Amino acid sequence: GGSWLPVGSPPPPLDPWLDASHWCSREFRQRLFEAMRDKDPEFPVQVRWFLEAIHVTAVEMRGEVAMCTVVLPLIQYEGGCADQDEQDWLHRLFRWRSDYEDYQHVDQKVVIGRWSDPGSMAVGLYLSSTQDQQDCIARGLGKLSVCMLDSHGGALDHTLQMIRSPRLSVVNCFKDYPYKGTSYDTSLLHVLITDGKRWNYAALLEILHVLMSRSDVDFSSSGWSWQKRETVSGRQLAFFEWCLIAGESRRRQLWVDATLPRLYSL
Repeated sequence: GGSWLPVGSPPPPLDPWLDASHWCSREFRQRLFEAMRDKDPEFPVQVRWFLEAIHVTAVEMRGEVAMCTVVLPLIQYEGGCADQDEQDWLHRLFRWRSDYEDYQHVDQKVVIGRWSDPGSMAVGLYLSSTQDQQDCIARGLGKLSVCMLDSHGGALDHTLQMIRSPRLSVVNCFKDYPYKGTSYDTSLLHVLITDGKRWNYAALLEILHVLMSRSDVDFSSSGWSWQKRETVSGRQLAFFEWCLIAGESRRRQLWVDATLPRLYSL
């Protein structure tokens, strides 16, 4: 979509070609994007491929104010279907994009889903407008590698911002990927602690801290437990994890001190 944005007072009269160069310059685009971030702190100004894909129209004068239209890129979202035809289609269409790389040309369609890096997922959340799109982002958060998040502070920052964001309205209930052909409702807590090895990484504890800080989080929400192979509430799942950690179960072999994992699972 696009929107009219004031871009400031026009520069002193110059040759028309030089004027066009000014409005199309990287410096101008950077100032414009920073202004958009100031207006909305969740605007993903650090995701390079997203900024490169934004189209800015020629500037027009409206009275004494210069105006332009910002056209955001069109993206697609991975569905919750595990059908092989859909997966083949996604692999043909999908291009993994990292906010650590500088793409000079964004010439492929982007699908946000389980393979996306946190920066691209932040773009997906920013542009989301439907329940299905929100579900896609929540499922993707559950698939992120906490080992990678431990190593890349920028990726972790994107993740924490998404979980903190009021835009992410499905933290308590969304459709998980199908299990044996059946789709189950789940919560963000369920998908975050479904893999016991994650307790060994500090990134998981930071994520859980942010999740628990949300005023709307409901740990009585039900979800599918891959460990118990049944639907349980968030509280039941957390207590199950606490028992495994406190009992030093072989299913939860931690190579870090268990104090914080035990605390967070309470």
